[in-house]
Amino acid sequence: METHLILLEIAKNDLEAAKCLYDKKLYSQAIFFFQQSVEKAVKSFGIAFKIINETEAKDIGHKSVKFYLNFF
Repeated sequence: METHLILLEIAKNDLEAAKCLYDKKLYSQAIFFFQQSVEKAVKSFGIAFKIINETEAKDIGHKSVKFYLNFF
């Protein structure tokens, strides 16, 4: 399976976890998983559209704003 699809699947799972935690009123944990979901989705998008490569995705780490700096 391609890296961007793996990242997208993980992003979906993280989002589902965030929804479950939110429903249980575990808000700080829900925010954490939501943020993780966004990071992985952004990396997936970047790789899929060849804005960044896999190495750059790893270098971005937890700073998704670096993706936007590469893009613009």
